[in-house]
Amino acid sequence: MGQAVGNYVITSHMLGSGHFAKVHLGFDSVKQRQVACKTIKTNRVAEVLKEVKILSSLNHPNINRVLGYTEEDPWTHIFLELSTGGDLFTYITSQGMLQEGEAKFLGYQLMLGLIYMHNLNVSHRDLKPENILICAPRAYPRVQIADFGLARDRSNEPAFSAVGTMAYLPPEAVVGLVSRAHPPGRNGERRGYDGKKVDCWSLGVTLYTMLWYGPLV
Repeated sequence: MGQAVGNYVITSHMLGSGHFAKVHLGFDSVKQRQVACKTIKTNRVAEVLKEVKILSSLNHPNINRVLGYTEEDPWTHIFLELSTGGDLFTYITSQGMLQEGEAKFLGYQLMLGLIYMHNLNVSHRDLKPENILICAPRAYPRVQIADFGLARDRSNEPAFSAVGTMAYLPPEAVVGLVSRAHPPGRNGERRGYDGKKVDCWSLGVTLYTMLWYGPLV
């Protein structure tokens, strides 16, 4: 048994957790399928709605798809496509250093997902193994980019907010993260960064992590 929320049932089985959200196994009673339910405190509703809006605009096999959204005070629930293989970070730590062929296969899928979303002017801004899902537990798996909580649309314009995970960021984004605001340029103008380029750098670091299972320096 679980908690009924609209057409969904949220079970007590936890799939994962982060700073602001918990993910439980859920069930879509209409389409008779298992789903993932991301539960967030309602006081972050503006950020949740932004994530739902961005995810709803994306439809690609290498991007985790949003299926539904409900509010039930004090919680907000996002129902997502279920991936049963865990995240890429866990996969790497369990496998150790990946073979070059498998790393290429996974990296190619991630590149396809990024190309698709970048063509729609969406940048992820926190791409890392923990935010990449394994669709099913097997060798050479299909992967999906997930957790769009820091994603940004209008990525054809410079970004100024400092977000992301430092080990996976390029220098121009790290400067903003350390200072919490991007310092002005020589003439006092605000200097932003390109979210799409940040994603490409983060993909490179992720590939490095796959091929060299060790500390990032």
